[in-house]
Amino acid sequence: MNHTSKITKISLQTLQKLEKPNANPTLDTMLKLCHPFGLKLILVKNDKFHSLLEFNCEKV
Repeated sequence: MNHTSKITKISLQTLQKLEKPNANPTLDTMLKLCHPFGLKLILVKNDKFHSLLEFNCEKV
């Protein structure tokens, strides 16, 4: 986990908190976690219109 902390620039303490079932990370933390791995965070509104919001991790 130390390696993940270094490449994501997220503290080790915060990463350990993310592993807990009641974790409630900020959007910024999630984007920092996605970016080094080339991942995107996508939120989908669950209604009849199925609106899609996409956050580009490269902007972090």
